[in-house]
Amino acid sequence: FIPIAIMTFVYPYFARHWNDKKWIKEKYSIFIKYLFILNMAITLVLVIFAPYIVETVFTKQYSDAVTNFRILSIGYFIAGTFKIPAGNTLASMKFVKANFYNSAITGVIYIILNVVLISKFGSIGASISTVLIYGLSSIMFSVYIRKVLK
Repeated sequence: FIPIAIMTFVYPYFARHWNDKKWIKEKYSIFIKYLFILNMAITLVLVIFAPYIVETVFTKQYSDAVTNFRILSIGYFIAGTFKIPAGNTLASMKFVKANFYNSAITGVIYIILNVVLISKFGSIGASISTVLIYGLSSIMFSVYIRKVLK
């Protein structure tokens, strides 16, 4: 919710400058740098203190979920730093089709990855496929936003 809350705050500024590529390129770069620092700090805390967080929030009964928690924390970093800001920035620039195509492509791949990885690795496979899709989606958005901002 943290990256989405921040994006909700900055979205109107990007939308106001939707056709000013120079402004968006400059501000987007700054925005990503600060998100990187914030999300890296949050992710490190989540990964390092995963056993304590899981046992405190969910009780010791769920201590076997620590590995999943750590994997999904890395997914949070990827999505919160790259996927969410890029997708929303493109939407603010009226490139909503980019979000549609990204979702369609990654959705199909996500289903395939889930079938393959869950059957081989169980819940760890589900966590890994989620993080891989966040990564793929982030790469696709990053490539497209660079193309748009040239």
